[in-house]
Amino acid sequence: MEKRKAASSPPGSPTQHIKTHYSSAEHTHPHNRRFSSQDLSGRAHWYPTRFVDKNSGQVFDRKLLMFFKEPMGGCSAYNYNNYSRTISALRRGEWIPIAKVDDKWGSVNMLDGQDWLPRQEHE
Repeated sequence: MEKRKAASSPPGSPTQHIKTHYSSAEHTHPHNRRFSSQDLSGRAHWYPTRFVDKNSGQVFDRKLLMFFKEPMGGCSAYNYNNYSRTISALRRGEWIPIAKVDDKWGSVNMLDGQDWLPRQEHE
């Protein structure tokens, strides 16, 4: 995979830490509503998986967001929590856990009664 240098950012900017990016030719997930095993593998983990805001003391988990444009319009949103290794779907304004990743290869195990689409959409 070819790495390219990102444009430099001014000191103190939110993107100052970003040193490389990947072109769309190295797209890591399939064109569907699922994360790829490459996205969820142990090698893809961001460390640290949690960090603390020194001013507020609030703890944040690192998350990978994915948005999927539905064929009939609308957009589905999903996140992968690097700390808990849980996949959640945004449903009616609430993040609902739908799956867990239990191994270093990024295998997804759906939680009981959950799927990538809400139940009423695929019945």
